[in-house]
Amino acid sequence: MTSSTSKAAHTARNVSDDVLHSAEKAVDSTRDFANDALDKAGNKVREMRSNVDPLVDQITAKAQELAHRGIELASDAKYRAQEKLSRYTDATGRYVAEQPMRSVLIAAAAGAAIAAVILIATRNTNRNRY
Repeated sequence: MTSSTSKAAHTARNVSDDVLHSAEKAVDSTRDFANDALDKAGNKVREMRSNVDPLVDQITAKAQELAHRGIELASDAKYRAQEKLSRYTDATGRYVAEQPMRSVLIAAAAGAAIAAVILIATRNTNRNRY
């Protein structure tokens, strides 16, 4: 019985060693597969990034160009508006110097019209409250 128990133990140990060896091979194979998959994914990410970086640079350059053009346009518009305002101011000053009585009458009429509009708006606001 010792001999057959010893054989059975020896066989069990061999089977156990074989199962352990197979499990280790499976783990190694799985690890290799996972590492390979990660390497491929990393390569794909690097490839995608190399494709995206130039696009981001192009978009950034275009945005900067548009911002610069917008600033130039705003500056030009400001300059033109200042020129027009200066011309209108000069024309108004000449008119007032040439026609002082008319200028005073026009100013009075404009003031009266503005006062009337304010009074009407105030009355309507007070009516709507009550």
